[in-house]
Amino acid sequence: MREEIEKVVRRVVSEYVTNKRKVFKPNSLLIVLESHNNQDRAQILDAVKILSIKYETTICYSDVWSPYFKDLGNQKKIPLQDQNLEEIKTSMQKADVLFLANPSYASIAKLALLIDDTLEMWIAIQMQLNGKKVVLAKDYCFPRGTQNITMPHSVSRKLQNYLKQLREGQIELIMLGDMSSWLDTYFEEDLSQNRPVVLAKHIEETVKQGEKVLKVPKNSLITPMCKDYARELGISIKQEE
Repeated sequence: MREEIEKVVRRVVSEYVTNKRKVFKPNSLLIVLESHNNQDRAQILDAVKILSIKYETTICYSDVWSPYFKDLGNQKKIPLQDQNLEEIKTSMQKADVLFLANPSYASIAKLALLIDDTLEMWIAIQMQLNGKKVVLAKDYCFPRGTQNITMPHSVSRKLQNYLKQLREGQIELIMLGDMSSWLDTYFEEDLSQNRPVVLAKHIEETVKQGEKVLKVPKNSLITPMCKDYARELGISIKQEE
């Protein structure tokens, strides 16, 4: 992992000096570091360091991570506390991707069941509801070695059901060491293919809620039928900045 960090740093500096650096889109990443007892802090911080070099990154962290940030440079860091909620919301709006680094099994279950009883889970669920990409990086989601034999079938089935629910919600589950290369591929894709599509049913839902204005993301694709329906029902469609 450290060799990869050095390789990334050398490449970025070299491209800058030779004036041949690739022009990257201003991709923004929000990283959430949970408070649970985590034995892989060094590996997680190495992954975060790589991502912080390559992308515009904001880190939301619990208190247990504070002593480990001295080597992460000037990336924006926000403590996971209620008094910072407005600042966190602003970072959520700007971020293209939410990265949950090695979430606990409790968090996996809560996210699958849409339980937002912690600030970390509230962020993840809100990002998902707003159509943002959510990625979980956890290396130990599947039984290994003797666990394949010793783990009760009911426990294994429960875990797999949670993972299935996450995938159905378009949440990515990858290995921690693959996070950097996965993001490279994701951001290199034509993101216009992933534009939110506004349909006539969204106009119906707006009417049912008694609203007169439907706010949609600025890059949304609004179907002709949706526009006609909105005009008939007197609904204004406003694209957010």
